[in-house]
Amino acid sequence: MKKILTLISALSLPFFLLAQSGSGFWQTINKSQTSGQVQGMQGLLPKNYQAFSLDFSAMTSHLRQAPMEFTAAATSHPLEVSLPMPDGRLEKFAVWESPIMEPGLAAAFPSIKTFGGRSIDHPAITMRLDYSPQGFHAGIYSPEGIAIVAPFEPLQDGRYISFWTNDAVASAPAPFPLCNVDGSHAGNPDPAHAGDEITANGGDRDLLTTLNLQTYRLAIATTAEFSTDNGGTTASVLAAVTNIVNNINLIYERDNAIRLILINNTTETFFFPPNNADPYMNANPDAMMNANPDVMNNAYGLSGYDVGHVFGTNAGGVAQLFSVCSENKARGASCSFSPYVGPVFFLIPTHEFGHQFSAVHTFNDCDGFQNDDPLTGYEPGSGSTIMSYSNAAGCTQNWVQGQNDPYFHVNSLERIQNFSRNGTTGGSCDQVVAVGNNTPEAEIPIDGGFNIPISTPFQLTGAATDPDGDSMTYVWEQYDVGPPSTLGMPTGTAPLFRSVPPTTSLTRVFPKMETIVNNIANDKAERLPTTTRVLTFRFTARDNKAPAGGWGWDVIQFMSTATAGPFVVTQPTASGITWEVGSYQEVTWNVANTTNNLVNCHWVNIKLSTDGGYTYPVTLLAQTPNDGSAFVVVPNEISTTARVRVEAADNIFFDISNNNFSIVPPAAPGFALQTDIEYGTACSPAGFEVNLETTALLNFSDAITFSASDLPPGATATFTPNPVTPGGTTTLVLDMGNVTVDGDYPITISAEAGGLPVQQRTVDINVVSSDFSALAAVSPANGNSGTTLLPSFQWTNLPNAQFYDIEIATSPNFGNTVVADSFGLTTNTYLPDVTLEENKLYFWHIRCYNECGAGDFSDAFTFYTVSQSCMLFNSTNAPITISGAGLPYITSKISVPAVAGISDVNVKNIVGDHNAFGDIAFRLKSPSGDSVVLMNGAPCGSPFAFNLGFDDQSPLTSIPCPPPTTGANYKPSQQLSAFNGINGQGEWTFVLAVINTIGSGGTFNSWSLELCGTASPINPTLINNDTICAEPGGLGLIVQDQLRVEDTDNTAPQLTFTIVTNTKEGFLTRGGTQLGVGDQFTMQDIYALQIKYNNTNSSATYDYFTFAVTDGTGGLLGTPRVNIKMDPTCVVGTDEQSQDIGFSIYPNPAGDVLNIAFGQAATGSAKVGLLNVEGRQLQATEVNLAVGTIQLNTAGLPAGIYLVQVTTAQGVVSKKVILE
Repeated sequence: MKKILTLISALSLPFFLLAQSGSGFWQTINKSQTSGQVQGMQGLLPKNYQAFSLDFSAMTSHLRQAPMEFTAAATSHPLEVSLPMPDGRLEKFAVWESPIMEPGLAAAFPSIKTFGGRSIDHPAITMRLDYSPQGFHAGIYSPEGIAIVAPFEPLQDGRYISFWTNDAVASAPAPFPLCNVDGSHAGNPDPAHAGDEITANGGDRDLLTTLNLQTYRLAIATTAEFSTDNGGTTASVLAAVTNIVNNINLIYERDNAIRLILINNTTETFFFPPNNADPYMNANPDAMMNANPDVMNNAYGLSGYDVGHVFGTNAGGVAQLFSVCSENKARGASCSFSPYVGPVFFLIPTHEFGHQFSAVHTFNDCDGFQNDDPLTGYEPGSGSTIMSYSNAAGCTQNWVQGQNDPYFHVNSLERIQNFSRNGTTGGSCDQVVAVGNNTPEAEIPIDGGFNIPISTPFQLTGAATDPDGDSMTYVWEQYDVGPPSTLGMPTGTAPLFRSVPPTTSLTRVFPKMETIVNNIANDKAERLPTTTRVLTFRFTARDNKAPAGGWGWDVIQFMSTATAGPFVVTQPTASGITWEVGSYQEVTWNVANTTNNLVNCHWVNIKLSTDGGYTYPVTLLAQTPNDGSAFVVVPNEISTTARVRVEAADNIFFDISNNNFSIVPPAAPGFALQTDIEYGTACSPAGFEVNLETTALLNFSDAITFSASDLPPGATATFTPNPVTPGGTTTLVLDMGNVTVDGDYPITISAEAGGLPVQQRTVDINVVSSDFSALAAVSPANGNSGTTLLPSFQWTNLPNAQFYDIEIATSPNFGNTVVADSFGLTTNTYLPDVTLEENKLYFWHIRCYNECGAGDFSDAFTFYTVSQSCMLFNSTNAPITISGAGLPYITSKISVPAVAGISDVNVKNIVGDHNAFGDIAFRLKSPSGDSVVLMNGAPCGSPFAFNLGFDDQSPLTSIPCPPPTTGANYKPSQQLSAFNGINGQGEWTFVLAVINTIGSGGTFNSWSLELCGTASPINPTLINNDTICAEPGGLGLIVQDQLRVEDTDNTAPQLTFTIVTNTKEGFLTRGGTQLGVGDQFTMQDIYALQIKYNNTNSSATYDYFTFAVTDGTGGLLGTPRVNIKMDPTCVVGTDEQSQDIGFSIYPNPAGDVLNIAFGQAATGSAKVGLLNVEGRQLQATEVNLAVGTIQLNTAGLPAGIYLVQVTTAQGVVSKKVILE
């Protein structure tokens, strides 16, 4: 049963030290005082180490003050303990007691204690230590690796050693049997492989965001040989086992948030000669593993432990995959061998426990041995991480290094986490300690999918955040698998780059910088790609937080391409070169086709190193063209170890100069001149600027005067300021307003001062026009009616446009009314892949863009699709029997009266049955004798009934088996549009032909012919379009004298205006409701004086709107502009203002004569009109208001309601009148 214990993490909060002591327990001693051997290392002495003496009694007494982990005291007052490092310094740690024995075992052996801690000054460094009668031991995990502190023998001398584990290396690979993984796993779809597949933009990172510590009850057995080598007593063997497990936990806690706890009675399986019989065949890991389950189950019972292992000597190791918590939980064995002996032995069971927790081998090839895994061989050669084969005897050709580095490859991390956190597998027997560590989030801030040149260095940089603010370390690891390959000679997609231990740097250079600086071309473990291939890398961030370390990863995938590279710096690269400060120097490089469409690198940065090529803090030139040459001004960076780096500005590859060169002070007074760019794009008519920086050399102070020549035609140049004192800056401003010709212009900037030679700098300017005002529609033409349902769009081809965007919509608002679009078109044409609706108004607009940016979308253009009328004709001479003999040929005819201008032909309701539907064909023949094949057989060989049709516009292309019986339409084998445009009068013939004698015949029952013709619409006509007058900040009434549209076959209510471009300085209303783009009104609304313009900007003098008019029957008028002027003299008339004009109508109702009487105050002239209710003007006359009364002859007009409209300088007034 899994238990969750909620405890306080001693590492999650700031702490205050319990005691400020511990450093005095250690004293550095001379290595000459270290005669003898390191405890358990069988005479092996690390190649590099530091020796110390320890006051063991004082140290243990001090450690007894340490608070217990997960307590408040551990959080607030941990113990300070200093530990010796291999470089001779003492590292201070905050320490707490951290037991790894169950209480019963700890009580039985109180002299054995274990502790955990982290560095006070370097939080990324963690440690575990223990003491026992066998001495003091510590494992210190830092970004440099694991440091071991262990005693020399004899113990009573108090001499200790501190060394890195990777310095405990045999002089040659040790001849030990290789690790034999038990359990088939090649291709095993275990949960840990679920995220192995990735894309260029990243993989599936379904990782935990909060980690707790998982503890497992561990049972350890020892062979008699192992027990003898470790003191020969129960206490001494337990002390050795405790130290080994403590160091294993150092790694597993940090990488996997897992701790192994020795069970109470684990000493029952310690075997000693000669009294208790040893059931194991020492030095034979397979036999030891096979024997171990029975030994442990007999001793503890299957439920008495969670994972078991046996330790022996002189062999290697083996373990069964996925065995933790299972009935095979004891199937693991580890045997020591040089150099994995004594305090370094823990690295062997660390590897084997990895198998038991589901991790498999991560190396690509071990000289042909079969223990590599084709699914997880991410490391070249023998590999170097925990689950690899470093130092293995069988890997002499592929040996990456002499010892496994003490960290897990990201694939191992992921597999162990998925397995151990799965409640049905490795997470079914653990006990959880809820420490609540929030895991880091790793991110690669660039997208994948790009290409790099072959044989060219590159670098990758990640980013990471940790919610808890923990100190993180980072590792970049290649994540490609491929055929087993000799180290340094990868084939296919085999890995090129070894894993390197985590560091505090977010960046990894490929290959490492030392290799590049020293011009080493044969680093077998880091090979640059030489072929076109995929490159995949994972970036992992660790928070190094004991006891439950967390991590996160991101992934990127890109390509190397043999079409480009190697990209190489060619100058300065020779030895003996000297640059003078302030001089103008050329840097050259081999572009190597890196500007091609794959690598697509058009810009580079040039940087300077003064430390021999390791760092490049000085930018000499940014964003300069990748053309192989650039001039730089030498900065005041005196050095004898200078190097130059040329790097892609928008990619990850680079190269550096091969040798150091010198930078020396200037020889004479003068000035240096540097432009901020060597190349730029000027987007006319906008201006263009070049910044210039000067530097005084040897206190030169004369003023510098600037000038510019070779300007683009029409451009003018101004320097601000001019002249400049050395050390100052100036800006060249180019006025491009009159530049009309695009092109490249190398302008020359000259600077002169104090009689010195004139200095000149060249800046190449690419002039590109950003004026797209000439963009216009070609087809469909604006306002076109009768447009086909599959139109081709064309517009003006602008020479300064690189790309075009187009949108087609049912509203001038576009947005969610867009029915087709395309972006990034390189030609001025577009054929949409959708069929438009008939008899419908559409809007389209376009925009273009180039390197200067995108222009605005054009005003909307309009078109109206065709309006069709269709007639359906049915067959009458059916049913017809289809004979089963021979190849019968059946025809059925339909007689059609005159139908001219056919625009669409469809065949429908083909109904019948046949014994072999797949062996019949359909054809349609027109009255002129032309024919179209509708179907020529189908993939059906059984008897079937059918009911189907054929239509060019159908989305269905394949007739299924069995055939439809629903009347569904399909695309014909040949286009029925071949009949478009013909006169349809006459006999149309449907032909059914049997094309194979198989089958017993059938019946042809019916068919129908649909013929459609296109109507020729009559477009509305614009009668009046005069300027609307509006008061500033007030209203403008739109009347028929100013805006009027007529149509010979439609009435005023049917003439619909759609606003295409809205007003800018106000808004339109209909009956008081505000209108916007896409809103509509009718001609009847104008007649009824319902349309007004409301000015909202009283300082504006002009406004406008555009519209389209449809008549509902296919006619279109589009898109006239209505101009609006703001004028204080404008007076807007309404029928409520009739008293200002003062007229009356009588009689009302009227008969044959209508009288209109004007008041005495009325003066001037007026236009009097009589309109019907649709707004159509029936009569109009000009009158002098002084006459008083006029008469209109209304005889012969139909009875009904009419409008009398009087227009004067004061406005427009309308009144209703009834005629009887």
